[in-house]
Amino acid sequence: MLRRSGVLAAAVLAASALSACSADVVPGVGGDDIDTKTGKQAKAAAERFAEASGPEACDMLTPAALRNVYGAKEPPGPPPELEGPPPPISLAECRRRGVRFTGAEIDVSKVEVIGNRAAKIEATSDEGDRTYTITVRHKGDRWLVDEIREK
Repeated sequence: MLRRSGVLAAAVLAASALSACSADVVPGVGGDDIDTKTGKQAKAAAERFAEASGPEACDMLTPAALRNVYGAKEPPGPPPELEGPPPPISLAECRRRGVRFTGAEIDVSKVEVIGNRAAKIEATSDEGDRTYTITVRHKGDRWLVDEIREK
């Protein structure tokens, strides 16, 4: 049985704020990379995030995603760079709220790798009742969630 994710729900509510950070996919270009090495890594990152059940989920978000979702008290300025540190106020707020996060399984149906630093993932939860597009970005040796949009 699938459980709803507090992390996923919070991210979905903030998805519209994250749209500026997403990578655009040109329709008809690219394909399903779910079985490639990079596709498997991106898929695993999205699944780990969805299944996270505590503040550890905060470490799975890009600095820009953290600021967009939890950064209401951050000083104004441009979004943080992917390679930069997480914004401290946003990270602290995420971890404070993270004690209430619960995980949920997602079913990934498609992964489209974009260049060598991003991927778009199509996934469902709640037995297929909810559909998401999840953007993950490669930072160092990790893939981090940058955006979640519910369709």
